[in-house]
Order: sequence, then C-alpha cells, then structure tokens
Amino acid sequence: MLGKRQEAIEHYTEMLRLNPNDNQGLRYLLAQHLLEERRDEDFSKLLRQYPDDAAASWLYTRALWFYRQEGGSKKSNSFLKGALKINPFVPSYLLGKKKIPEQLPEYIGWGDESEAFSYASEAIHLWEKTEGALEWLAKSLTGRSSQTI
Repeated sequence: MLGKRQEAIEHYTEMLRLNPNDNQGLRYLLAQHLLEERRDEDFSKLLRQYPDDAAASWLYTRALWFYRQEGGSKKSNSFLKGALKINPFVPSYLLGKKKIPEQLPEYIGWGDESEAFSYASEAIHLWEKTEGALEWLAKSLTGRSSQTI
C-alpha cells in the first residue's frame, strides 16, 4: 500500500526462510507481489516450495501466472480448472458480478465466499493488468453452473 513492494518482497522472503511452514500465510502475499513485479524465476521457485497448497489464493495466482506465461494453454487451463473446483466463488468477484465487501472477514473459510472475496480484494488488480485474463476466466465458466457465478 505504501509502494514499497521490493522491500515487502525482501521481508516476506526472509520471514519464509525463518518460518518455512508459513502458518502466517505470507506466501500468498509474496506470490502476488512477485507476479506484479514480473519476477518469474522467484515466483516459480516459490511455487516449488509449496506444491500441495490448495488455498484459492495460491491456485488462482498460479493459474494467472501460467496464463501470463503460456496464454490459454492446456496447462494454464488445467490449473484454472483446479482453482475453480476448489473455490468456484472467486470468479464472481473478479468479474464484478458480485461486489467485494468493504469489510473483510475476521476468519476465512476454505472454499467459501469469504476466501473468494478476500482473494479478489488482494489480487483483482493483477487480473485487470494481465491482458486477456478476465476474458479467459469468463470463457472458462461457459457451461458451468450459474449458482456461484
């Protein structure tokens, strides 16, 4: 928020070195900062550190990164499909079909709307800045249930 993203990246990286289990969830913020700064090698390394992470933030950010790398490739589409399966509520907020609440939740539940709008509030700018990403996301929803979209 203060425009000190590089400094934040350094701090988050050091904190993850000291606490690799990351019970604070810093990897999610770090991933978004690395994506924004286009530090692809560092982002790739971070992905390899947490290969089994199933949080919406992780999965949607990973899908977006692969989209940036490869466009709507088989791999990026597969990652997006996995993210949609884990939390189908995210697209509604990223695509503006639902308004992101001004007040973020005190607690975030896995796979629910609180996780969706928390992620969207932090990462919507990444999706908006990535040419074609929101269109790709919207296209991926074709034929899906409209309950969550």
